[in-house]
Amino acid sequence: MQQLVIKLSPQATAQYLAIAASKTQKEMHHDMEASGVQLGINMSMIAGLNFTDIDINGQSITSVTDDEDLELELIELN
Repeated sequence: MQQLVIKLSPQATAQYLAIAASKTQKEMHHDMEASGVQLGINMSMIAGLNFTDIDINGQSITSVTDDEDLELELIELN
């Protein structure tokens, strides 16, 4: 059995939290019920190669460093 582990980089996490906080503040300012934030991860794992694209509410996460924004790992479970 395998488990897929998905980790966002600290930079991508900070972008996610900033977008989520901004959305929540706007909803509260307009006296709306908070509706949550959608995190979208499109990925393809082919023979050890990972291709990923991350977006939050349709807004792409972009790397501000040369580091990867997302880490994927398949773990074997016993």
